Amino acid sequence: MKDVHTLNFTENAAYRGECAEKGDGYIDRQTARYICPVVGVEMNGRYKFVYLYGCLCVLSERALRELKSRNCAKCNKPFTAEEVIVLNGSEEEVAVLRERMESRQQQAKLEKRNKRKKAETQSIDEVTSAKQKRLANGLNTSVQSASSSTTQPHTNVQSAKTSVLASKTRKSDASDKPGKETRGTLSIADDPNASKVFKSLFTSSDAAKNQGHAHWVTYNPFYN
Repeated sequence: MKDVHTLNFTENAAYRGECAEKGDGYIDRQTARYICPVVGVEMNGRYKFVYLYGCLCVLSERALRELKSRNCAKCNKPFTAEEVIVLNGSEEEVAVLRERMESRQQQAKLEKRNKRKKAETQSIDEVTSAKQKRLANGLNTSVQSASSSTTQPHTNVQSAKTSVLASKTRKSDASDKPGKETRGTLSIADDPNASKVFKSLFTSSDAAKNQGHAHWVTYNPFYN
């Protein structure tokens, strides 16, 4: 049904149809229902008519010969010689029209096939482009993670070095100040500023080490 077309005819203003004018009698005025919009000849079988495949307008063959234009005289749409279809043509004309029809069908199939191939190629290109973008994004992410992992140990080493330097600085500051030694580095017995009476109170003094009984401050299990 796709090859069936609805043609654009031009109505004849003088055509009144089949109607009774006087009583039950009908008068045949020999007028056709359609005419050529250019030269006005009626479509009554006496004149040859054609239609244009592009716009489907119906004209007389006489109008096409007189105008010699490649634009439709009714709608002004351009057309080619292959688009002129003869209505009620002879056998030779019908054979020519059939060849043109087959040629148009083959051309339409070829265009449809090329359009499908173009769409498939475009789809493949889009998929390939998407894959390349995903691969590029993955490589960028890997490079960024690798750079961050290599930067983190360097930062840890730097912080460790900073901590060691700060610790050494504190120890050097403590050793430079007299009387500020830590508890583990200097004993009361070795303190030059403490008196002998004060030193004798602690178990680290010589008198406490040599006495034969328990110290009064601490509990010694050897003597109790």
